[in-house]
Amino acid sequence: MTVSRGMPTRLLVLVSSAAVSWAQQEFPNCTLPGAGASNETNASEVNVLFLSAQSTLEFEKSAACTASGRVWDASKCWQTHDRKIVPVFAYLAARDFNARNGSYVPAFATLGECDKRISITLADSREVGSSVVDTVLDSLAWQQLAVRYGGDQPSPLGPTWEDLASLLAGGTSTSLHGVVGPGRSSQSTEIAPLTGALDILQLSYWSTSPALDNKRDYPRFGRTITSDAAIGAAVVGLWVKLGLAYGAVVHVSGDKGVGYAEAVLVAAEEHNLKNTTKAQLVVRAFPFDAESDEQISRAVSSLKQWEPTNNTGCAKGEGRYPDRKDYGCSVNNILFVGFGRQVEAFYEKAVEQGVLVETVPALVLLSDGVSTIDLERLTGDARRAANGAARILAVGGQNSNPLWRNFTSDWSARAKYRDAINELLPPEWQLPAVFFNDDALMSSSEARDAAAYAYDAIAALGFLACEVAPSGPLPFDFGTLGWQ
Repeated sequence: MTVSRGMPTRLLVLVSSAAVSWAQQEFPNCTLPGAGASNETNASEVNVLFLSAQSTLEFEKSAACTASGRVWDASKCWQTHDRKIVPVFAYLAARDFNARNGSYVPAFATLGECDKRISITLADSREVGSSVVDTVLDSLAWQQLAVRYGGDQPSPLGPTWEDLASLLAGGTSTSLHGVVGPGRSSQSTEIAPLTGALDILQLSYWSTSPALDNKRDYPRFGRTITSDAAIGAAVVGLWVKLGLAYGAVVHVSGDKGVGYAEAVLVAAEEHNLKNTTKAQLVVRAFPFDAESDEQISRAVSSLKQWEPTNNTGCAKGEGRYPDRKDYGCSVNNILFVGFGRQVEAFYEKAVEQGVLVETVPALVLLSDGVSTIDLERLTGDARRAANGAARILAVGGQNSNPLWRNFTSDWSARAKYRDAINELLPPEWQLPAVFFNDDALMSSSEARDAAAYAYDAIAALGFLACEVAPSGPLPFDFGTLGWQ
């Protein structure tokens, strides 16, 4: 992995040939001044805002929230226990950096001449829509601007753009130097134009939409996770290797789904151009609106009307069902890009409309937005139809990486930080006493394929700060200098 101007650093995520691609209405008392004491007594702060989905807007009623496996408390639907691992990893990255602890990232121990320390704020980005912009900017602005107006009440007119620019770009005693997150691509595309305009570095650990590579619209956005452009090429490579001639992409509209589908379509076109004498791969996309089960039904219906046959090469009568024509010699080939309740709706409509049936094998690939809890909600024929489906995602922490092995083996020793972390989290979303004794957390996809990238993002900002200004306060143009 490469951070900034070619400084090689192997972090928790084992990426053999990739590089860091620079491509609630309030959260009081959520900045930990000490996230680990720096070895430098006159350390200068690197203020980082970390965004993750602690609660979700997907469910507005208690019954629906609890039925999804989440927890309803204080009129909010809080995310599942495993989601806490993401902000925990971010906190631990800040602490390890500040302590110059090289046990997991050896390069931390080489920063003795750097006086930088990370001060991290853990905030709830929630999960749906562009409200993350209001949540983050309004909350930060009210905290700082109250002082400007001479009391504990903000201006009745609210913060102006000049106020926000002054706040976030260094006009106050507490400047924001970097944003890590949020997870959803749709949220990153809302925030990234603002961070870019204000020259604030933004790194996401889970936003994979290729649209975010547009440096004109998102000039200060980067990520530590692989773009869907690479994942789309891998999907096409798998289809070609399996000898499939047709593929369908059923995807949610918006930056994530559209970007993913376009990546697959482009990869298929490139394959066809390079292999004009061979069988061509035909791919079609079937979009649906994020909030509409009816549109999912329409997308599945359109797929059913098209539904070509992928012949697997066997002769008639030799397939899985030799007494049923040549059903065993064909296979449905579908890539589904969505999340949450969309997963359940897709499988139910696909079964209902005869796209996924017992007599025709199906290769169903699921994007990284599909979680275990989404699949566990399936019942009956929909659940049976999901058997054998495979998730396609960038692989994060792996046991083949000795740094990851060191980190996971020391997991229980991190229990001493539980109280400090809980000070940064909402009272409704606290770490239980057994949190660091739960070994299953460290083998979960949430830890390996999301939290590990979050750790690396925090670490990357620390390295950049040390490279730009080894001593003294960070310059006002840190965003520009860090980007170069």
